[in-house]
Order: sequence, then structure tokens, then C-alpha cells
Amino acid sequence: MDIAPAMADWHSWLVPGVATAEQCAAASCDAKSSAYSFNGTHCYVGDASVVSLNTSQCDLFTTGVRNPALWPPTNPPEAARDFPDGSWSVVDLPHDAAADTPHAFPSTGGQGFRHPVAAIYRKHFRLDASWAAGSALSLTLPGAATSFALWLNGVPLSPRSDSGYLPLTLPIDSSTYNLSYGTDGSDNVLVAWTDNMWRTGWWEEGAGLTRGGVTLSVTDPRGSLSPASAVAAPAFLNGVVHEHTASEPSVGLWADSAQISPSADVLLEAGGLATLVWTLRDVAGAVAGVVNASSRLPQGGGVISAPPGSLTVPRAELWTVARPYLYSIRTELWVQGTLLDARDDALGIRDVAWSGDSGMFLNTQSVKMRGFCEHATWGGVGAAVPPRVDLFRLQQLRGIGGNALRTSHNPPTPHLLDICDRLGVLVLDENRVLTHLDNVRGGAECGPEGCRDIPHYAGDVPSDTGALAARDRLHASVIWYSLCNELGCGPGTLLQDNTVIAAKESIVAADPSRAVSGNLGWQGVNATRPGTPFDDVVDVVGMSHQSGYVLEAFHAASPFKPVAM
Repeated sequence: MDIAPAMADWHSWLVPGVATAEQCAAASCDAKSSAYSFNGTHCYVGDASVVSLNTSQCDLFTTGVRNPALWPPTNPPEAARDFPDGSWSVVDLPHDAAADTPHAFPSTGGQGFRHPVAAIYRKHFRLDASWAAGSALSLTLPGAATSFALWLNGVPLSPRSDSGYLPLTLPIDSSTYNLSYGTDGSDNVLVAWTDNMWRTGWWEEGAGLTRGGVTLSVTDPRGSLSPASAVAAPAFLNGVVHEHTASEPSVGLWADSAQISPSADVLLEAGGLATLVWTLRDVAGAVAGVVNASSRLPQGGGVISAPPGSLTVPRAELWTVARPYLYSIRTELWVQGTLLDARDDALGIRDVAWSGDSGMFLNTQSVKMRGFCEHATWGGVGAAVPPRVDLFRLQQLRGIGGNALRTSHNPPTPHLLDICDRLGVLVLDENRVLTHLDNVRGGAECGPEGCRDIPHYAGDVPSDTGALAARDRLHASVIWYSLCNELGCGPGTLLQDNTVIAAKESIVAADPSRAVSGNLGWQGVNATRPGTPFDDVVDVVGMSHQSGYVLEAFHAASPFKPVAM
């Protein structure tokens, strides 16, 4: 069916030759648009920002338009273990299903002129025969755009999830999911159903498994280090910070000593006494410090922490923008004299302080942040950006004198933070964007560009912010967290009053070592005035799109509160 652009607005299209509302609805589905309008003479289709009278209800498999009450199907045939998938395309992860579709104007421009897409993935895999007994298995999905559900061997593995930026780890057991082991058994089949109709931003978010591959963890059933959180190891400097001299082998800074306070989340099936041992090594592999801590945990596990400052590092090399020095830290879990699990991570020692008068100090030195906000997309690959592309982009940032990155407006993919750790890039680690109460109608976020479905409401925010901090707290590059952006911040938003307090507390519970911010953006003097719940909670107030007099008035009223643009 031919579709011609409407004269009035590129968001809607006039479909000629349509005589009934039923034909108009069908034309909307053919165009993969989210809404249609028929006035008895003319049929317009497009996105709901302009054509808002009727929401398209289309076949689930042929268009990106979704009926929330029907998604996902209870027992989709594609989820069955023996579904014939031999003719399906083979893709590598990460994968943006929307990037495989043609550009088309019925889609929103902010989403890269891509249609909403439902994508179904099937992964066949075998399990080693030795894992059938004496092993605990779990699957981790690093993220998906933007809603997803999982099945394993035809059995639902997860409920629908609407936070596609954070990982989801799920235990799997033989009896529930009818697992096969060894080369003689049948394949196990993991099915992921993803749908990006419930978009959360106005940028190109992609569709499908955009955040890398699903991983299988095999651990001792008695206990393991939690796969859902990183080791915490905040460092504090003692004495004086020194510069290396010209005669020394490298430039950079070092401190008289540093004290590290490591802790980790432990899974312990039956509970009992468990011990963690942390070993710090320098870049040459020499041991720079060792500490251990024991705790009697309840059934299921808990947190084991070394005494504050118990891991002392003399002559500590510091992580800086110019010289991002990284130690390695090994974490071992011991129970009844047996090593059950171990993990090796990179660790940068640095000190960050904020001043209402002088800005941010890194290792006691004033550092001006010069950088960019990044929406995680790239050319033809869409939202499935491979690490090599992110490395190239960050090298270009450093090459033009940049030293900072803001992950607009959602948690970044973990490999991006790994690169920032190694290149000396300062990161503002942002929670997924939220919205303004006045703009929320019937589960949609409505603004000047129209209405978009939003999956999250305020009750989900504290758990997301805590999970963000727990995932990223060991990255030296992350120097602060952001709760929200612009219309999602402050008074009158979903993140206000008690909710913003809970969101901040959730971060502090996982990582008390970093500042928490939020970009108040366009909300002007009323939103940024001192004494509002948001201002009281955040450590650094973010203000984009503000005139100088707003900043000056805020600073005069609250001189000890740091402000960032």
C-alpha cells in the first residue's frame, strides 16, 4: 500500500484510497505505525505523538506495535525446546534488531527513524557432563532493549522485565528446566523475547540483545561470590601526594600510603562461617597488600567486610587522568578450609573531593572536567556497540583534550567503564531517565514531541539505583552517580520527596564512597532553589540549560553545595 507524507507534519502520513476505519487500522499496521486517525474521509497513520486518537492493534509478529495486555504470550511456540529454527538468521551478540530494519519516517526521529521491533532469539547449548552433580548454575543477561522475557527449555525463566540497562542473574536447576548434560543428550535451548515498544528515552535505544552475550556461571553449590555485584574497595589516602620526578620511570602521582576497605557480597547456601581473602598486586605482579575477614552468615549469604582501612598500601600509585594506574585485586572465598570461588578485578586508588567554591579535586588537585554526554549508539550497528568502537570513540575524546564522559541517560555497558578505567576518563554514571508527573497520562510520558510509553514508575527506582552502584562501584573512572535527568528530576517528578531519599539511600548502601547528583536541567529557579527535597539529598546539583543568574543565585543561597553544568 502506498503511503504519502502528510503536508502538515512529518510525524503523520496520509494514506490515499481508504474508505473505512477498519481499512485505516490495517494501513497503520502495514506502515508499522503506532497510531491512526480516520475522520470519515482521510486516513492518517504515524506515531502517537501526532496521531493520538486510536492506538494501532496489530499482529504481534508483523509489527512493532504491542498491546501491553497481550505481551508476552503465555506459551509462544518459539519458546518450545523443539521449535524448528533451522532457517533463522544467525547473529552475533551484541545485536540491535532495529538496526536490521530500513529507516522509515513513521518511526520517531529521536529513535533513529527505526520502527519498534520485537525480536526472538534462540540459543542452543550443551552442558558438560561433570556439571550434572556438584555444581550450581546460573545465567546472566547483561541487558536488552527495552523489555524482555526468557524461557529455558520451554519453561519460563523470568517474568517480563522493563529495565533493559542492568543485568539480570537467574539460577537454573536441572529439575525445573529439564536440563540435559553431556554430548549424548539433546540441546538445551534458551529463548529471549525482546520488545522495544516500551521505550524510555528520546534517543535511539535499539532493540534486542544490545548488551552482549548471555553468560553461564558454574560455581560450587555451597557458596560463591555474588555475580550481581562487584567487589567494593574504597580507598583513602594518607600523608602527602607527590609527583614522580623526571628521573623516575613514569610520570604521575603517588601518595605516602593508602588504606583500602574491601567488602563483597557472598552467596552461601546453608549459611555459616565464611572467609574472604583479598590480595592486591601492582602492575608488575608484586604483592602490594593482603587482608582477610571472616563472618558467620545466615542461610543464603550476606556481606563480608574487612575492618575499615585494614589493607594498607605504602607508597601508593594513584589513578589519574594523565596516568590511570591500575592495581589488580584478587578476592577469594574460603569455607571450611576450601576455596569455593575467586575473582580478579582492576582497582584504581584515587581520592575525589567536591567543593562548593572550587569544584572537583582528584587526588587533592583541582581538575576541570571537559567531556561529552554519550547516547550509546554508533552508525550502522545501532545500540549494539562493540568494545572496539567504544575504544575508538574514547581515544578520540582523549585526543582532543577531553577527560570526562556522561552516560546519557542510562547505565552504560560494562565494557565502556573498563575502557574509561584504562584511558583515564572521568565518568558520571547515570541512572535511567525518569519523567515529570504532569506529563504522565495513562502510562505514557507526554511532552512537546508527543507521548511515549514508559515502563518504570517511582517504586522501581531505588532498586535500580542500588543495582547500578553495586555493579559499577569498583571502577576507578566512576567518580559520581546521577539519579536522573532534566524533566525527570526534582519537585513534581516521579523522583521526588521520599522516593529521591530512597534512591539516594540505595546507592549509599551499595557504595558510600561517591557523590550522588542529578541534572535538574530546564526546571529553572523553582527546581534548583535550596531547601527542596532534591537539593537536600544530592551531593552535587546538576544544572544544564541554565542562565548564569540562576547559578549565581543558587550559589549565593547555598554556597557549600557544589554545582555542575
